[in-house]
Amino acid sequence: MNTAAPQTDPEVHSVLKNAFVRVDDEMMGTALRLRPEWEAQGSLKPWKQLLEDRLKRVQAFDLAYAGSCALMAVCDPRKDRLHVACVGDSRAVMGVWEPTSEDGRHGIWRVQVLSEDQTGNNPKEIKKLAFSLALLFESVCL
Repeated sequence: MNTAAPQTDPEVHSVLKNAFVRVDDEMMGTALRLRPEWEAQGSLKPWKQLLEDRLKRVQAFDLAYAGSCALMAVCDPRKDRLHVACVGDSRAVMGVWEPTSEDGRHGIWRVQVLSEDQTGNNPKEIKKLAFSLALLFESVCL
């Protein structure tokens, strides 16, 4: 596999991005769809609410707000490409065999990092978050 500079196939990029967005929308959507019903029940005393209803609420909101990690790799052997999509605080790595002998029977495994950490320890992620918050703040204040 060619491990030179990363290249992007716009169609594959779009499909992977849309798949991740749909999963996220579904996770958040479950909690958001149930919210009006639960707000209406909120005036009831907690002990009058059915345990099953309270459990559904906790599970849906836990799923929506706990965050997520997802990693997907799609190999396209015809184009000699590996497409990697990653969200959350997971990291994609790949083991690459580097032969040290002419016949390729001897060598070493090298780690090739395929993604960047998406955590608060990554300055690029902090910049993205700050920019998103600024846009949100601007839209709320206008």
